[in-house]
Amino acid sequence: MSTTLDRDKTACLDGLPPGTRSMLLVLEESDSGSGFGSTKLHVATISKQIRLGSKIGAGRFGTVSRGTFKGEAVAVKIFRDADLLSFDNEREIFETRMLRHPQILRFIGSDRVDKGLLHELWIVTEYHPLGSLHDFLLENVITIDIFNSLITSAAKGLAFLHDGYDGTTNSCKPQFVHRDVKSRNIMVKEDLTCAIGDLGLAIVKPPGGTIPQHIAEKYKCGTVRYLAPEILNSTMSSYEFESYQRADVYSFSLVMWETLCRVEEGEVKARSAERVIPYIEWTERDPTDEQMTDVVCTRNLRPPENPQWDGNKKIQYVTEIIQSCWSANPTARYTAFQLKTRLDYKISEEEEDNKEQLQQQEQLVQVQDDYEDEDEDEEVDAEVDAQFDPNKRLPGPRRFSMAGIKQLQKRIFGAQSRDIEMVPLAGMASRGNAKVHDQEQLETKNGTRTIENTKDPKDPLLRNL
Repeated sequence: MSTTLDRDKTACLDGLPPGTRSMLLVLEESDSGSGFGSTKLHVATISKQIRLGSKIGAGRFGTVSRGTFKGEAVAVKIFRDADLLSFDNEREIFETRMLRHPQILRFIGSDRVDKGLLHELWIVTEYHPLGSLHDFLLENVITIDIFNSLITSAAKGLAFLHDGYDGTTNSCKPQFVHRDVKSRNIMVKEDLTCAIGDLGLAIVKPPGGTIPQHIAEKYKCGTVRYLAPEILNSTMSSYEFESYQRADVYSFSLVMWETLCRVEEGEVKARSAERVIPYIEWTERDPTDEQMTDVVCTRNLRPPENPQWDGNKKIQYVTEIIQSCWSANPTARYTAFQLKTRLDYKISEEEEDNKEQLQQQEQLVQVQDDYEDEDEDEEVDAEVDAQFDPNKRLPGPRRFSMAGIKQLQKRIFGAQSRDIEMVPLAGMASRGNAKVHDQEQLETKNGTRTIENTKDPKDPLLRNL
């Protein structure tokens, strides 16, 4: 059996023993393997093409560092060996066909990096310099318009995860639940929209919709501060996929509350950044399951609302949505799609209102301009009449404003006449014309002669000129 490879492929095998060289050549052309897909030789994995930079964060499963890959800034999430299951789960979710969406963190690749006795598990995604929504809110006070941009885009990302979509061929995008929705797992893009990331706990809807037993029996996972009441008190229908979607919506309502707390609009003032933590009034910074169960379920408390929100219609609309989404009754909450639709509708309504107000302002300005033009015309008419009325004539030479001259021109020659060219006296003299009382001197080929004024004194408009 003869195998033909180009020079680049054979060059990397130079120097190997003939037997090893032959075995590798056979494997290169073979589709068989150990169950992980076709066995192809790669000169460099993605980790070898990334220049790793400083650490920018840390989480439950490891650290996140900034890196550079083919000239693009990337974020590298590094798992420990012990978190192999979470790494594999997140990688498989990211690699799902048709998962691409502007509000889902863009996946670039994954790798397993040998570090001697240990291995590092890498997931590489796009990098956003503004950081997570949590970090962004710590450093910034926002307007209600920025709130709408951040939260509506994040809601679109959550709705996309929850919903399934059919493709144009045999492929489709399945339904997912996130199971760890919080402000630290939502990234802020440079255009002030959001992208949902950290899919390590996400699960896909299985055929038939029934959750597997190994997941259903250990459904209490995620960040305890953001867990829904039915998860905290162990009353959730853990075998139903929709139950996890409702729990995601509850968690998202707390993200909405956090973001709204940093809004300053009119008389509404922002909450201090260190106090923008759900339930911080009644819990420690790292609460236990028992503490959160007591606060959320037994006492049925929810994060406090700013009294200044009551006087702002835009904010009141948002608080009504939040109250629905953190209801103790899971079936009373909006779905992610309904939540996205409600937020989208409000923004469209506000844009229409703003457009209508702008049109009204433009119409008002036009009416004012029309009135000013009419007033100006009346003043000019009065000026012209005064100049020709012997009883109103002012002493001295007649002097017209430019508007008065144009009005006089229209009255003499008609509304469609062209403007008379106004020539300064000095310019008239330079042309050889000079006015002396009621006579004119004209320069001709035979010299200068004087002619009498030929104006018709019977013309009522010109009689007194």
